[in-house]
Amino acid sequence: MRLKITTKNKTTQKSALTSAKPQRATPAAGVEAAEKAIERELRTAGFPMEMDDLKEYVMLSHKGISSEVFDRAFNKLKEAGRIFTNREDIVLLTSSAKLHTGVVQGHRDGFGFLICEEDGPDMYIPPEEMTKVLPGDIVVAREAGTDYRGRGLADIVELADRKLKRIVGRFELRRGVGIVVPEDARICKTILIAPGRSLGATPSQIVVVELEDKGLLTNSPVGHVVEILGTIDEPGMETEIAVRKFDLPYKFSEETKKEIKRFSDSVTIFETE
Repeated sequence: MRLKITTKNKTTQKSALTSAKPQRATPAAGVEAAEKAIERELRTAGFPMEMDDLKEYVMLSHKGISSEVFDRAFNKLKEAGRIFTNREDIVLLTSSAKLHTGVVQGHRDGFGFLICEEDGPDMYIPPEEMTKVLPGDIVVAREAGTDYRGRGLADIVELADRKLKRIVGRFELRRGVGIVVPEDARICKTILIAPGRSLGATPSQIVVVELEDKGLLTNSPVGHVVEILGTIDEPGMETEIAVRKFDLPYKFSEETKKEIKRFSDSVTIFETE
């Protein structure tokens, strides 16, 4: 379900802009002051605003706020989940729309939880909503009632950020189509491999896939293979999977490699004392 946000017409917004009485100019207003100004103007307007109109209004009403300061404050508010923007750059306060921003925590049984960034209880994500997201996604959701335990039900409306961009899984062929079954049981979707982008992987090999979907997931997310690790029974494969699954650093930088060359492969008698 996609959240639809409408704004009042341009005439109404522009009249508000032109009639606004500028506040006393302050020298180089800080980011914190700009954050408060943005929230205050959205609250006063009482309706969602287009990004450009909001910026113009805030800068006209608060002479000390520069474009750069506004952008920094806006991004901080967005990262903190205090404001929400959709793909049409419509902005509103999350509190006014009863929206919640949080991190998705998946469960192997198909459901999940939204770990809310603001104070308040976490929300239950039913299996049908979990098909839109991956564990670790930062999403915006609205409360769609409660379940039989009294927990808030999360209706996911927008993806704010995706932390998990690569997935480790087993490559398979089904009816001639390449797919990858994730090793992480919390990911309940198979990944379709784009034609000609399997790197020559063969069935049952463990591969690393990079997702091509940038927003909420479709019924069949598409990706391409970026690395073939081998077969599951090869020595050290569990370590290789864990390193990539948790995005642990495993490659040395060129500077480190140069530093290593300074050392011998053996330990001298002096080094043991």
